[in-house]
Amino acid sequence: MNNSFGYFEDLAVDYLKQRGYRVLERNFRNFSGEIDIVAKDKGVLCFVEVKGRTFPYKYEPLEAVNRSKRKKIEKCVFYYLRQKGLFSLRARFDVLSIVKFRQGLEFYLIKGAFNLEE
Repeated sequence: MNNSFGYFEDLAVDYLKQRGYRVLERNFRNFSGEIDIVAKDKGVLCFVEVKGRTFPYKYEPLEAVNRSKRKKIEKCVFYYLRQKGLFSLRARFDVLSIVKFRQGLEFYLIKGAFNLEE
C-alpha cells in the first residue's frame, strides 16, 4: 500500500464525500502555499488541511498545523477567495487527521479548527 501524501489525500476526499462534503478543488497552489482540499459542507466553503501519518510516528498529525502553517494557509485562502470572487460566502478552516495503523485507519475531523487571524 502506498504511504505517500497523495494516498492520504485520496482517503480524505473519500471520507469527506461520505460525510456530505462536495469537493471543489484539490491542491490549490499559489506563491504563499497550498490548500489541500476546497469543499462545500452545507453551503459553507471549507478549506481542509489534511495531515496523515503511519503508525508509529513521532508527532501527532494535528501538531503539524502550527501557527506558521496556519499563516501560510490563510494567505493562500485570501488569494483563492480574491481570485474566485467568493468573499461573500461563509467559510471555515477544517483539519483532517488520518492515522494508518496496521489494522486500519483512524480519521479525526475538526470543523472550524482555526479562524483567520487579524
